[in-house]
Amino acid sequence: MERLRVALFGSGSPMSVAAFRLLRQTTQLTRVVVPRPRPERGFLRRIVGRERTNPLLNAAAEACVATSFEDGASRDIQRDAVDLICVATFPRLLPPEILDHARVGGLNLHGSLLPRHRGPDPLFWTYFDADRECGITLHWMNSAADGGDIAAQRRWELVPGTRATAVYKRQVDEGMNLLADELQYVARGNRRGTPQDVSLATHEPSPSRRTWSIDFNTWSIDRVWHFLNGLTPVRNDLLTLNGKRLQIFPNLQLTRRTHDRRPGTLVVRNRSFELFCDGGVIEGHVVPPLLTLRRAVVRFLAG
Repeated sequence: MERLRVALFGSGSPMSVAAFRLLRQTTQLTRVVVPRPRPERGFLRRIVGRERTNPLLNAAAEACVATSFEDGASRDIQRDAVDLICVATFPRLLPPEILDHARVGGLNLHGSLLPRHRGPDPLFWTYFDADRECGITLHWMNSAADGGDIAAQRRWELVPGTRATAVYKRQVDEGMNLLADELQYVARGNRRGTPQDVSLATHEPSPSRRTWSIDFNTWSIDRVWHFLNGLTPVRNDLLTLNGKRLQIFPNLQLTRRTHDRRPGTLVVRNRSFELFCDGGVIEGHVVPPLLTLRRAVVRFLAG
């Protein structure tokens, strides 16, 4: 049996690198496509000469796999005569002219239980909406964002307070199992898929100050703690003080006690904070300004 000729679209995330390794072992991986990096800006970057690196591009280079940026992908994919396109955390919807170049079609790994949480950051919204379950979906791509037939899906309980890093790691592991099984199925000339129930679909935008906020008047203290404690390891700017995002460390403590503060009141003392909620207080530590500056410089130089 001949191996499938596959092109991979990925961002450089752990999910995309894991997909690369799987495809290298099980298919004839013809090409890796990544987003074109943003132009280097800033005097400091030009002085130190740091260039943006992409782990997926690095892996492709080590394995001598052809690479393309997305703006030239259509021509390259057509020339490669691929059977299948696989997508793992690519930041944009693939246009029909690219999907049409793949004989079988395109498969995408999405970090939610579709049709729930379509969109660019499903894990964030899984925590924001306090979902009791989380998971990973492998689906066929069409012209709608995350809207194609579901090929396979894994779900599991989201225990309150579980770190998003742990959920993401399991999503990667389970996602590779789903993709490996489906590749074998497709290689035998089959294609399976279950249409999504559109009535259950939700679609959220990329999280920003304009797209979400904690409603302390309706959220229980357990929901606030779950959201903050779960997501802080991956983004620590979820609280606002005097109109500015407050940088906090993970491992937040929940204490149930009565108080007379308005829910949502945030008090900072000596690098510690108290967040007063309905039914108790959430306590934690603030990232010192010098450490915040150091991290910002490191991110700035790394791109």
